Amino acid sequence: MARGTRAARGAALGMLAMGALAMGTLAGCAGHAPRLPRIGSHFMPAVVPFAADTTTLGGRRWHRLREPAFDLYVQTPSILPVVDGHLQATATEFTRHFGGAPRVAVLVFDAPADPTHDFDFTPFQTAGTQVLVFVRAKKPSGEDRLGIDEGLLRSRLAELFLAAYADSVVASTIGVRDATSGGRALDRLPHWFAEAVISRVARPETVEPGLAYVRANRLRLVPLRHLFGVARLGTPPWSELAGQRATALPLAPAFAPGTPPATLLAAESTAFGEFLVDRYGPTFLQAVADELLLGVPTEQALVTLPGGPDDGVALERRWEAWLARR
Repeated sequence: MARGTRAARGAALGMLAMGALAMGTLAGCAGHAPRLPRIGSHFMPAVVPFAADTTTLGGRRWHRLREPAFDLYVQTPSILPVVDGHLQATATEFTRHFGGAPRVAVLVFDAPADPTHDFDFTPFQTAGTQVLVFVRAKKPSGEDRLGIDEGLLRSRLAELFLAAYADSVVASTIGVRDATSGGRALDRLPHWFAEAVISRVARPETVEPGLAYVRANRLRLVPLRHLFGVARLGTPPWSELAGQRATALPLAPAFAPGTPPATLLAAESTAFGEFLVDRYGPTFLQAVADELLLGVPTEQALVTLPGGPDDGVALERRWEAWLARR
């Protein structure tokens, strides 16, 4: 189960949509215009947007939005369009590369909340549904009205779809699901691949800045065989790091052999993913994922897929030549 619990600054959104007000008028009569009633949180409740319904789960009342790729549950209905917009964009980008993923669920709690201890996720586990959980800031204020860091939200949504896809592949091949195994199929994917997919699915616009960062640091890049062997770091993906930096990204700091900085690894992984998509097409990532989830080493997976290089040396040469041209 993927969970995101970082609370960020912001204030709850005001009302999104209001029902049409009946405006009585007297045709052909002079006089003052009709006085409209005041509209505000104390007089008229916010209209729940879209086709959301209400339900009760874990003793809490939820506004639920059902879409083909996901179920979205929020306690504050005014944030539905914001979260739905991020979900729609992420689902569309993920489908471009993977053809879709099993249905997922996203729950956005209002603070205070401790979902790990106070919420029963059994219905989702029984259905084999991957779930992402966020807790909004207790007192959202300022410009960030969602109450969740949107860079974090986008990257965790991308991770959620990838986790659901990985779970489905592992379940169909070896019959093990995350909900019953106590593990995560997503962890079968190496760091570079998860990074490449999450960043480009979460925020495609950060791929080019990542490529620029890699080109500026070409002499500091690690060989692909080392990149493929990097363990999962648990650090923010490039899609988040790029949003924290200025347009002109600085050079990566010097580092001792074998200890490249996480920022450079993130950018290089993202750029290598762009190399694969540019050279072999967007669905090549799905083909690679299927091999990696079966336990095939990265280099072997890349050289055995149709159109792939003959060996690791040829792959490194293609990568370097591609970087030189970009």
